[in-house]
Amino acid sequence: MSAELIPPPHYPDRDDTVPTRDLVATVAAPTPVTPQGATHAQHPVFSDRAMARRDQNVAATTDPTPQGGSNRSLLDALRDRPRRISARELTGFEQAMRANLAAPIKIAIVQTRGEAGKTITTFGLGSALSVARGGGVAAFDNDEAPGDLADRLERSSPASIADLLAGSPWKNQVGLESVLQHQASGYIDVLAADPHGGSAITVEEFNAVMEVLTTYYRIVLIDSGNSTRAENWQAALDAADVLVVPIKLRTDHIVPAGRLLRALRDAGVPLAGRVVLAQSCGRDDRHLKPAERDRILSELDLDQYPLIEIPTDRALDRGATLRWSELRPRTQAAYAHLGATVLSLAIKQN
Repeated sequence: MSAELIPPPHYPDRDDTVPTRDLVATVAAPTPVTPQGATHAQHPVFSDRAMARRDQNVAATTDPTPQGGSNRSLLDALRDRPRRISARELTGFEQAMRANLAAPIKIAIVQTRGEAGKTITTFGLGSALSVARGGGVAAFDNDEAPGDLADRLERSSPASIADLLAGSPWKNQVGLESVLQHQASGYIDVLAADPHGGSAITVEEFNAVMEVLTTYYRIVLIDSGNSTRAENWQAALDAADVLVVPIKLRTDHIVPAGRLLRALRDAGVPLAGRVVLAQSCGRDDRHLKPAERDRILSELDLDQYPLIEIPTDRALDRGATLRWSELRPRTQAAYAHLGATVLSLAIKQN
């Protein structure tokens, strides 16, 4: 039996009669995998009952404040929002994220533009996958500079990648728990960057870290830095099954994404069926209307890739500690859409 992945919510003028971009992915829908000793009722985040309540209360869980400047009307702001995901669609996304994996999946979050949303995309995508699967997801801060992934999450210790690299042998599980940051609400485990590091880790060190993480986790997210010349960035590109490229509704974020992917294509890097765009915007990031964004995406040949839109959410925008449980239901549903899309592509790559 198969479940149909609903195309990404990509509506040029927010009119529901306008068809979305032609992206239809079919993914296997195996018997849902429930962690030992747990029941589905213990993981109610995506439950039908919860989604029914969310559909009824969507007006209360959505911030109607106009975004992108005081000249925009409330109607414009509401029209430009990503459409709401139904409970039926969410059930399909959850089933897709629970698919059995023949091999570990590696997902790289890449963008050369700083402040593009790589950290929150790593957090939201990883949490959605981990909640749906009952764990088994790790994120690795692969920034060539001291990254802030762990600092934005529930950090319980100063341990970092430096502590993991200091261990021997590489595949010894002893001490692994002590160097990871565990997220109570999203179940994802995070390996922090070296806060004292002044240079990128080597390819050998990157491969050693990935060998450890893929030994104990079925899905590993790689939150990469901004420099494509860093050898650990190149190593992440080579290792990844899927690339997730964060963008915002701003020309100065979309253009670098287009430049990056064009450079990779020109270098012969295979990108077909391997790239997903993830749009997430803070209150001050909605500079473009969807139609203007679509025009730029087309000009940069980015319209060939799936685009998943994440709603603006105070829990992502305030700069505080990121917790899955504090995200609005429609934000969680959008990340589930992203997770299902990314995982279906990764399975085909594997």
